[in-house]
Amino acid sequence: MGRIYDNILQAGAALGVSDLIFFPFGMGAFLRNLHKLDGRYCQDDVGLANLRHALAKRFVKALVVAKVPFVVRLCIAPSGKGDELDANAVAFLQAILEGIHKGVGDKSMRLKPSSVEILVNADALTVAQQYANDRRTVGLVNGANRRLIGNHWFSHGARMAIDENLHRRSWRMAATAYLLNGGAEVSRRHPNTLAEAVKRLGGTVQELAARSGSDVKAKIIKLFRQYDESGDGRISKAEFVKMLMRLNHQQDDSETIFKLADTNQDGFVSYHEF
Repeated sequence: MGRIYDNILQAGAALGVSDLIFFPFGMGAFLRNLHKLDGRYCQDDVGLANLRHALAKRFVKALVVAKVPFVVRLCIAPSGKGDELDANAVAFLQAILEGIHKGVGDKSMRLKPSSVEILVNADALTVAQQYANDRRTVGLVNGANRRLIGNHWFSHGARMAIDENLHRRSWRMAATAYLLNGGAEVSRRHPNTLAEAVKRLGGTVQELAARSGSDVKAKIIKLFRQYDESGDGRISKAEFVKMLMRLNHQQDDSETIFKLADTNQDGFVSYHEF
């Protein structure tokens, strides 16, 4: 999630956004079911509260470190019922206050109050439209669920679930999501699939610059894609070893790394394993 936050802010800066409308995503069913994917995460109330707070703090840290030239309009929707909506709102409010008064990281960097605005029970899509009507460059952040478009939550108050609700409220967004994803079925994707779909539909793709401290990783990913000649998202042991040796790894070390990376032991390293 931290890397997603970083990329969102970096993309906003690269696109010249003046206002980023942000409704926290991944704070509902994703967190509730995370323990099923990784036993290190607890499902109890205390564990979930700590995880929500950690995610909110990571967002604030990303905002402080990025030093973005735009304002983040944070939409929260507390219900006043002591439920999940309240827990998410409290987590972000607490993280923002800590960022302003205590700082993040080594405590020398603090969140500027002017860099974020908190909008309580505001409809993110409406807010975005209002700013766009003023001829501002607006970025609207939301996340679709695993079915890629629409959602399965139609209970009272679903209008506030902007992170999964946008695609139902705009047929243009639903159609665009459908075309970009090549349908609504969950399937394995090559890392370049989305970029290729955007270009095919007449859009443009801008590569984000490697962040500080990640130059080696960015270089490895670039090499991985070069060696993935078939475009199926995996490379053989020989090609993997050759790739790492180009990065000045010894052959023995490269073979050891391959064994660790090939988690399903099929003789290949997939992009997801990598």
